[in-house]
Amino acid sequence: MATPTALSVLAEHARCSVGAVLCIRFNPTGHYLLTAGKDRSVRLWNASAGRADADGNASLVHSYTGAHAQEVRCVCANPDSTRLASAGADRGAFVWDVRRGCVVRRLRGHDGGPVNDVRFAGEGGAVVVTGGYDQTCRVWDCRSTDPRPVQVLTGFRDAVTCVADASGRDACAITAGSADGSVRRYDVRNGGVTVDRFAASDGNAAAVADMALGVGGEVYLASCLDGEARLVDAASGEHLTTYRGHVCQGATKLECALTRADAHAVVASEDGRVLVYDLVDASVKHIGGRKGDVCVSSLDYAQANGGAVAAARADGTFAVYGMPR
Repeated sequence: MATPTALSVLAEHARCSVGAVLCIRFNPTGHYLLTAGKDRSVRLWNASAGRADADGNASLVHSYTGAHAQEVRCVCANPDSTRLASAGADRGAFVWDVRRGCVVRRLRGHDGGPVNDVRFAGEGGAVVVTGGYDQTCRVWDCRSTDPRPVQVLTGFRDAVTCVADASGRDACAITAGSADGSVRRYDVRNGGVTVDRFAASDGNAAAVADMALGVGGEVYLASCLDGEARLVDAASGEHLTTYRGHVCQGATKLECALTRADAHAVVASEDGRVLVYDLVDASVKHIGGRKGDVCVSSLDYAQANGGAVAAARADGTFAVYGMPR
C-alpha cells in the first residue's frame, strides 16, 4: 500500500478565535472562509491563494458580533454570498447582511436547546434549514419577514447534529443526521421521509456527527461517533464503503466531506489530522496536519481552484490545504 502524501498548506492563521473554532465553512466560490466559535463571533476571511500575508496567515475581512449570547456552533453563506446564517448554543439563529455586517433577521423556534447546524437550501438559497438539540429540523422562507418557521420536520429520537448542504438543490429535499444513529431524507413537497439507520459493532446506535452529499446526490458520506465514516447509496440506503483510520473517541463532532467528482472522502480526526481516503478502496491517500496536533473541530471542502480543505482546531487556529491535482 502506497504511503499517504502530505497536503500542502495554502494558508493558515495562528489565532482566529478566542477559544475553539467550532465551525469553518467556505463560501460558494471557495475564495473566502467563515469561522465561528466559542467567542460568540463570526469571522470572514480571504483565503484565496496569494492573499495570505508573509507569514502565511489568511486575511481577516470582517467580524460579525453582537447577536449571539453564547458560542456560535454553525455558520454558512448563501449562493451569492450576500447573506450569512449563523446559529448556536443560545438557541438563536440569525441571518446577516454580509456587506453591512448587521443582522437582518432573527429566526425563532428552537426553544428546546442549542442549534447544531444551519444551511441555506434551494435555488438561490430560498430557505434556511436548521437542526437542533430539540430533535427537529426547522425550515424558514428567506423571502418572508416572519421569525417563525414555515415547517418543522420531526421523527428524530435524539438531537439533530447536522443538516446536509443543499444550496442550489431542490428546497423540498432536506437531509439531516442525528445522534440517534439515523439519517433522514425528507420530501417536503409530498410529505415523505426515508430513514437510514447506523449501528456500531456493539449493536447500539452509531450517532451521526456529520454528513455530506455527493455532487449528484446519488451518495452521501456519514461520519459516525463509533469511529467509522460510511458511504451510502442515497436511493437504497445500502452501505457501499466504510472508512477507518481517523481517531474518534466520541468527544468531538468529527466532520466530513466528499471531494470533486466524489473521488475522495475527507474526514477529520481527533489527533489533529485530516485524512483523505480513496472513495472506492478506502485507503488513506493524503494527510493534512500532524499527528499529535490539537483536535480538528471542523472541516470543509471547496470544489473551486482545484480543490481545497479547510480545517479548524480546538485551539482557535485553522489551516487551508490544497488537494493534489
